[in-house]
Amino acid sequence: MSLRNSWWYYIDSTRRKQVSEATLIQKRHVWESFIKWICLIYDENMEVRHVTPEIVETYLRFMRKNVSPTTWNGRLCYLREIYRVIMPKAKAKTNPFADIPLLPESNHPRRGLRIEEIKRLLEMAKLAGGQWHTLFLLGIYTGLRLGDCC
Repeated sequence: MSLRNSWWYYIDSTRRKQVSEATLIQKRHVWESFIKWICLIYDENMEVRHVTPEIVETYLRFMRKNVSPTTWNGRLCYLREIYRVIMPKAKAKTNPFADIPLLPESNHPRRGLRIEEIKRLLEMAKLAGGQWHTLFLLGIYTGLRLGDCC
């Protein structure tokens, strides 16, 4: 089974965890990012069973540079689970994601914005106008993240 075709097997499998549509979209994005990287670096026709722990480690080192430990851990868990589900159909003997440990997550709280930063955000909100202005104001006054404001 090629990596490119593996998502459809995963979707149809009774072995996968039943999750919300939003989580499924996130999983697909993570899996497709991995495949896109494989196609750029290795072989665009690579089969699932040919993905080695070395390839996975190289990918995870690449990914680690751009994300927080929490995001990295979440993506790693998604990749493990997707691979676990497609392994039998792909005739893969081992899951190359299985032995990768999770990163310790930071317990440092995020700092509050300084007055100057809030003033700058308010200026940017005015410049953005429309719905962006409303979203900025909601975020500034409630402390909600952008997705929650939406």
